[in-house]
Amino acid sequence: MMKKSMMALLVLLLALAAIGAGFARWSDTLQIRLDAESGNLSVGVRCLDCGNLGQEPCRCKENVEPPEGAESEGMKSPEDVKPPVISCSTGSQVCKIKGVSYYEYVDINIHYSCDCCSCQTPFCNLEIGNEGTIPARIKDIHLDWYGQGGSLKKWKAYFPNGETSSGVDLVSLQEAVNAALLEPEQTMRLDLEFSYGCSSDTCRIRVDYSLWNRRF
Repeated sequence: MMKKSMMALLVLLLALAAIGAGFARWSDTLQIRLDAESGNLSVGVRCLDCGNLGQEPCRCKENVEPPEGAESEGMKSPEDVKPPVISCSTGSQVCKIKGVSYYEYVDINIHYSCDCCSCQTPFCNLEIGNEGTIPARIKDIHLDWYGQGGSLKKWKAYFPNGETSSGVDLVSLQEAVNAALLEPEQTMRLDLEFSYGCSSDTCRIRVDYSLWNRRF
């Protein structure tokens, strides 16, 4: 009888230990989930700088002044060759970090024509920031073009941990920034360069993000 009682007590103790471990794991998971769901998540983007990279003044090979005494139809002197005009506009403000505003999206407006100098490269430098109280994971960078002829030529990303990455097209940019983590009030920088054709374009840049513990 005593042996049966001891065996029953041992089984009960083992069962309680298993239940306790399971409850502890469940409560920790629940706390993490509650912390994530109840926190504030707010990520935006802003324009640091935009303009043209290249020769100044613009003296392109296809737009040089013809030799003295020679005539060449369609050729222009260097002073007549105009660089693209680059400007930046924003969507609505979504957050503010240390007094600096970040926005839902940034529009890079590139105004040019076939008379523009092709040796100059439009660029913009952007900063992405997380004002939230919990970490944010970057899911994607979207570049939506409105116009004809524009495309991403080159990019470089500066991550909060000090690492950098660079590439030459949108796919490689998206792969590089996917799953990048921004702690509260952290920022990361993107430097973008663009190719253009014979018409004006607007490139709308926006960021998709999620909770730090979600990949999708």
